[in-house]
Amino acid sequence: MITINSSCPSAIWEIQSELGEGVMWNASEKAVYFVDIEGKKIHQYRLNDNQKKSWNTHKKPTFFFPTNRSVYLCGMEDGLYWFSLFNGSVTLFYPLEEKFPNNRINDGYIDAKGQLWFGSMDEKEKKLTGSLYLLKWDQAKPYVIRQDREYAVLNGPVIDEDKQILYCSHSNAHEIFSFDIEDGQKLANKRLFLKEMEGYPDGMALDCENNLWVCLYQGHKINVYSSDGQKLKSIDFPCPNLTKIAFGGNDLKTAFVTSARAKISKKDLEKYPKAGVLFTFDNNIAGKRQNIFHIPDEVRLEE
Repeated sequence: MITINSSCPSAIWEIQSELGEGVMWNASEKAVYFVDIEGKKIHQYRLNDNQKKSWNTHKKPTFFFPTNRSVYLCGMEDGLYWFSLFNGSVTLFYPLEEKFPNNRINDGYIDAKGQLWFGSMDEKEKKLTGSLYLLKWDQAKPYVIRQDREYAVLNGPVIDEDKQILYCSHSNAHEIFSFDIEDGQKLANKRLFLKEMEGYPDGMALDCENNLWVCLYQGHKINVYSSDGQKLKSIDFPCPNLTKIAFGGNDLKTAFVTSARAKISKKDLEKYPKAGVLFTFDNNIAGKRQNIFHIPDEVRLEE
């Protein structure tokens, strides 16, 4: 087993995100993207020249992924959208959960086949109305398959492509579950992977050794676990709410981490001035590359 060595996290963008989330590395652009859900913004940070850019959104954005076309896939509170970097336009192509008006879309993941797995949650984080979905296509028509249900807040769907195992967290219950993936589109054999009591398990990522990196909300840290649930490392941060991690850079050994100011009192914000910033640190083990969402050729877009 390789020993994990990481540098001390530092702020790469001193931004004050209310609820920073969905950090993602786009290798072709050498840029980091992330969202501020409560601030209704999408942010871009270019690593080569340190340029920063932001877009306002009309609804809460939750994740943001590159596609095989000129648009991005953007999850927002009420559905799935196409987003254009050129003019900031958004186009709804799949509304979701209209029967649950107090729900919103939350975290997402693109698998090696270019498919989107994503979760939903109760906005008040109390009712078990959230679900885990897989987006599919019937030629140009999108539809979803509900894979699991009864989550208050579902976070971090990530996939070990080698073993075909999906991990997700039921954040409120401090639980991380694992599933077997059958035929690339069906989940089976749900089991408790671990109970994370050092904080609320939020966004997650896998490295090239298939270790699971878990951001802890109200935990001040990221914990790293082996595939058998053994805790390998903790990385401490100068703020309580860590929300999502992604690996990037030329060798995928640079980590980027979003954080949040939400649910921190004004008094405590004085103690944690770094709350809400985008963090980075170097690592000796590479992460997994960001997969591209595949839009079928039959889908017509205004590109």
